[in-house]
Amino acid sequence: MSRASRFRLPRRFVTLSLSVLGVVAIAAPASAQMQRSTLESLTVTPPAHPLNVSVAMTTLYQDDFRGFVNYATNATNENTDDPANVAYAQYTAPQGATVLFFPSFGVPVPPPDATHDACHHAHLEWAIYQTGYQTIRFGFSTFRVPAVHLKESSGEIGRRVDWNGNVVPDLTPNVPCEVSAVPDGLFGTSSFTWGVDDDYVTFSTVNSFTTTGVVFAMQGVQHGWGTCGHFVCFPEVDLEAYRFN
Repeated sequence: MSRASRFRLPRRFVTLSLSVLGVVAIAAPASAQMQRSTLESLTVTPPAHPLNVSVAMTTLYQDDFRGFVNYATNATNENTDDPANVAYAQYTAPQGATVLFFPSFGVPVPPPDATHDACHHAHLEWAIYQTGYQTIRFGFSTFRVPAVHLKESSGEIGRRVDWNGNVVPDLTPNVPCEVSAVPDGLFGTSSFTWGVDDDYVTFSTVNSFTTTGVVFAMQGVQHGWGTCGHFVCFPEVDLEAYRFN
């Protein structure tokens, strides 16, 4: 069962689907995927936010959407912990809107042969940063201070699943590879997995912090089976956004 098939969305939802072009790695191997601590401490506010990396500026409305995508081409290494090897998407929506963000591994994982399977060498990491301002009251004065809050991060890895959604061993023929944050319970991948497969953001004020935008940071990683000409490649990531109201 595919991840997408687990969601049944009302027709009124607006759907934005974009592909973030993978960056091409060139040298120096590193860890299998970006470390959670690195993912959760990225600098995502302009001008420090690297706008030369993939950026989508999007406004979501009830009945339509608009946006654009720039494609990353600046990767110079195979370092999964390098923030330059992360793709970023920026979103804004009206106050009161709730948006579901649903990332997925953007390239198909090939079927296994008799001795090799790339499925457990497909990684997806992402984080949602809420941008906006903190309201501070001092005496009779009120100040708005720009602020960023980490909403969620996730580490996902591939696993073979049968058509009933059950994890099966690598090398199993004729079944898909699903990339998910759920530990697979079969190969001990818990060190590579945390978080959830998708998450919501509500554009509102909570505890004096007002969310006016989202920066979605994401990284796909391939080991040994990519087409970039190197052991570690950074393939495209697909990101869908569904607006509830």
